Amino acid sequence: MRLIKTQAASLLTLLLVTGISVGHVGCASERTVSPQDERAIYLTAIDTLVSTLFTDWGTHPGSPESRIIVRRTSLFLPELEGAAVFGDSFPSLADTFLSINRSSKRLDDILADGPNVRLVPEDSVTPLGNLEKLLHRYPETVVLQLSKIAFDELGTRALVEIGVLCPLCGRADRYLFEFRNGTWIVVRKEEAWIS
Repeated sequence: MRLIKTQAASLLTLLLVTGISVGHVGCASERTVSPQDERAIYLTAIDTLVSTLFTDWGTHPGSPESRIIVRRTSLFLPELEGAAVFGDSFPSLADTFLSINRSSKRLDDILADGPNVRLVPEDSVTPLGNLEKLLHRYPETVVLQLSKIAFDELGTRALVEIGVLCPLCGRADRYLFEFRNGTWIVVRKEEAWIS
């Protein structure tokens, strides 16, 4: 028993001296994030939010064009400045999330031809009158605004926010994903804002 304790102490000392983090021993190596990862995360988060709307609001957007998505990513950053993201459980990922969402990107390559997805230009939802026209044209729809997806340094965690745009109401939910057994799954969800 004493020999095992001595060997364990020697191994720990070696790890500390060489700078190897005990927390990463035996962990998965860094993986490369692909557009397919982004697509899987967006579509899962969208389906989760739409299910939540059906449960919370009795809304069931069931038409083939039921998910109208603004073509460029966006995030209401003033709402987030200084705010805790998942209770500051993942500070590095939250910092990355805020940093990358200071600019936008087009979603055409990632979400084109998605199931029940129609991409629309930003001017379709602003000013407010345009959003009302869009909802009048497609009454059984939900209009969504997506953030960019932030990935952790290992490529195994991701953070995304999806907002619902309405003329007189709206909400956004934030989703934390983990890559497990070859699949991105939602492990935590929090309400980002509601009006």
